[in-house]
Amino acid sequence: MKITSVLAAFTISGALATASMAQETLSSATADVGSAPHFVMTSLASAAEGEGLANVQVQEGQALTRVQLAVARGELDMGTVPVVTLFLMKRGLAMYKDLGAEEGAKLTENLTAITGFNAGVYHVMTFADSGVNDWADIKGKRVFVGAPTGGAAAQVQSMIQIITGYKPGDDYEAIKLDWGADVQGMLDGKVDVVIRPGTIPAGYIDRLTSAGKVRLLGVPEDVFSSEGFTKFANAPGTLPAQIDQSVYDSESVEVLNGGNTLSIGLALTANANLDEDLVYNVTKAYIADLDGLRGAAPWVPSLNLDQGVWGLTPIAGIKLHPGALRAWEEAGVSIPDHLK
Repeated sequence: MKITSVLAAFTISGALATASMAQETLSSATADVGSAPHFVMTSLASAAEGEGLANVQVQEGQALTRVQLAVARGELDMGTVPVVTLFLMKRGLAMYKDLGAEEGAKLTENLTAITGFNAGVYHVMTFADSGVNDWADIKGKRVFVGAPTGGAAAQVQSMIQIITGYKPGDDYEAIKLDWGADVQGMLDGKVDVVIRPGTIPAGYIDRLTSAGKVRLLGVPEDVFSSEGFTKFANAPGTLPAQIDQSVYDSESVEVLNGGNTLSIGLALTANANLDEDLVYNVTKAYIADLDGLRGAAPWVPSLNLDQGVWGLTPIAGIKLHPGALRAWEEAGVSIPDHLK
């Protein structure tokens, strides 16, 4: 994979320091610039380099399903991955069906977590003059559901079916494009509805409102509180969430149905064979930087970085790396037994 961004190494001054703190070189990968996964990955890399622990090479704009495979196979040391795809790979499902359950489970054993975080919530967006006033109106429309190789598309299509009963191909056109092309497609009139994860607030909203008022479709309350949707919303990698109207200017963004939606859990993973002391020191440096990270952008507090293990539920099937476990416990974070 092509390295599109390499963070500069921090040089340790002094012969004694150089001798006692030899710097490692670590490989990693994450999503596109401006996303929550990119922010978390590069923040950890910066913390590691700032303490002279490692020179972390970060590949940006990568498909996270492929990042997950690369970390599991030892081709990368670290990477950000969706919690739902951990569940899927362990069982050889969806994009990992060619692996099979046996190989998928074996590879998953090579993955450990450094931290878990809230990568954002699903924004269901259309222009106010599009004729899409509720979920029923997406029938016959062109709906962006996610990237061609990612896990989001399967989640989004399931969500649409639970809410409306609609199936892709039969009732609407499911559009799959690389991240970033979705918003441009809506601006160009090639996509009617975009459903994608975003931070709170999401930066891409400003691009859309420059062209007209935007409508965010929340999940209708009767569906949101139903047994079926509740089960879906609490599946691996997701939790119920809301986008409050106060997040966006009501003159340019209309939020319907209380902004009921889903949040998306991600994990910053490390290959299980990565040195325990190195991971401990890198995680400790990252934790020490958390106070300063909160003010980096308006949406950073919504990532729940201080919780350390947000979204890492038992069904995801991943444990903390022993070094990360030690660092988080020393920081006073209570770690559930299933992560130890």
